[in-house]
Amino acid sequence: NVHEILRAARALGSAYGFRHAQGVRCHAVQGLQGWRRHHDRVDVDTLLLQERVHIGDDLPTLASTPDRLALVKNRNLLRMVALRRAATPVDLMTFPLQDGMPSEYFLKQDARQSMLAIFNWTEVPRTHTLQLSGLGLAQGHAYEAYDALHADTPVALQGGTLTIAHQPPHSVRLIKVIDTSVPAAAPSVALKGPASAETGEVVKLQAIADANGVPALSYHWDFGDGTTGTGQEVSHAYTRAADYNVKLTVDGVDGLPAEKGLTVAVHGALKTAFHLDQNRRYVEPGSK
Repeated sequence: NVHEILRAARALGSAYGFRHAQGVRCHAVQGLQGWRRHHDRVDVDTLLLQERVHIGDDLPTLASTPDRLALVKNRNLLRMVALRRAATPVDLMTFPLQDGMPSEYFLKQDARQSMLAIFNWTEVPRTHTLQLSGLGLAQGHAYEAYDALHADTPVALQGGTLTIAHQPPHSVRLIKVIDTSVPAAAPSVALKGPASAETGEVVKLQAIADANGVPALSYHWDFGDGTTGTGQEVSHAYTRAADYNVKLTVDGVDGLPAEKGLTVAVHGALKTAFHLDQNRRYVEPGSK
């Protein structure tokens, strides 16, 4: 999907932009200033930055670099961009002097899933150790961790402790933390639309997501006449009388889609702007 790639490219090459090793200190300062402007919170796009990944300037050649192309197709990153939430610096007041600035950022996506980004802004390998309870996650629950940038490879947890050892300079680790005590669920969504319409009439359809449920990330509509649409609210006009089965599919944070359906009964004949019997562009000679 071109739009998804463009959104991910924007995130990966955002203004906080981590370009190359030689410019990392300057960009780290810019990132810190941006973090302060956001009232001690960091836009979720910041979590997606990685050294040697600056895609915005190189979209025409993106396909020739498989590692960068894999990032803009990474479902974890695309879902983070679609969620549009801010991450909180975990070590705001406690980061070691060697790190130079906060390096650990936490984003709770829903009751089941969270994201933890750990940056190494420095010139040397660094080790980070975090307690899951210190992130605000419920104690006594069972958790699993995965490397979100490397095909969800399992990451070891020892007694509720996560250790990222010898992280290379100018890099980021993005860890997905799953509370296995909470089952995966689809977004809770209601579909609003008319039961009937006239041909040519603009039909408005709306998806209403439960704010207390699993966050909805994207909305895909099948209007039942061979055409589709996207967005939480859409409009469509039918050109022939028939009963159309509208299908709505909503993607959520947990990876389980919600599906809803609605039948729209369309009546009447399509009224066109041109009528042959009313054509007056040609008049036969001798007639008025």
